Amino acid sequence: MKNILILIIVLSFTSVYAQKLPNVQQISLRSPANVKIDGKATEWGNKWQAYNKGTGFFYNVANNAGYLYIIIHATDAPVTRKIIGGGISLTISTDRKTDNAVRLTYPVLAYENKKYINYNNAKVIDGEPSGIYPDSTITANNKKLLTMAKILSFGKVNGSDTVLSVYNNYGIQAAMLFNNKMELTVELALDLKLLKPIINGLSKFTYHIECNGMEIMNLNGFDIVYNPDGTSKMKPRPGALAPLEIEQASYTTDFFGEYTLAKSDRE
Repeated sequence: MKNILILIIVLSFTSVYAQKLPNVQQISLRSPANVKIDGKATEWGNKWQAYNKGTGFFYNVANNAGYLYIIIHATDAPVTRKIIGGGISLTISTDRKTDNAVRLTYPVLAYENKKYINYNNAKVIDGEPSGIYPDSTITANNKKLLTMAKILSFGKVNGSDTVLSVYNNYGIQAAMLFNNKMELTVELALDLKLLKPIINGLSKFTYHIECNGMEIMNLNGFDIVYNPDGTSKMKPRPGALAPLEIEQASYTTDFFGEYTLAKSDRE
């Protein structure tokens, strides 16, 4: 009962916090001096500039003199599954109408890797999954992400994409990890030199963030149960997505925003 009360309090706090934030970030933001692309939001103080209701995640857009940063944080399991299964795409352009844009997608996972994150080990309280996970499960899941989520794609819109390792010489960084609540943080960084041909020296640009839909076949979490009469049915495992959540996960959700680069103290 104590764990359930703690979970209810945490969920209530998250909901109230989300309601107070704008749907799209409204300000320019300097990145922390100690920013590191590692899938952890600690240097951001776990504080968010916006909560986008359409995609279901918190996010920050920030920059320093050299890089643009996009930090995304998802607290709900259906959203984190969708991010892992379909990836997040970020498009940077001068405005919504132009084809002169670049697009980054992360992670790019092989099909067989998408089903290995364990959502089925939540602690059971009063016969129901609590949404609270053992530390061992979170540690194991993060080890899997560190092994699997190493590929991204980058290229011009309406052009060919280049598949890259997260360890590349293009000035692109990406990482994702679960925190101790099984909430997922995705961090992206782009060298501003990559954006110069797009924004043409302007400090303001449009960004488009998509949470890509995933194939229904990737939404594992069901067992086939055979009845005595020979018929069968799909039985969800503990922690599996509900039918409505499965339908929602198959659709891409997205939003647009505008961002003006924050100036350094020396500018």
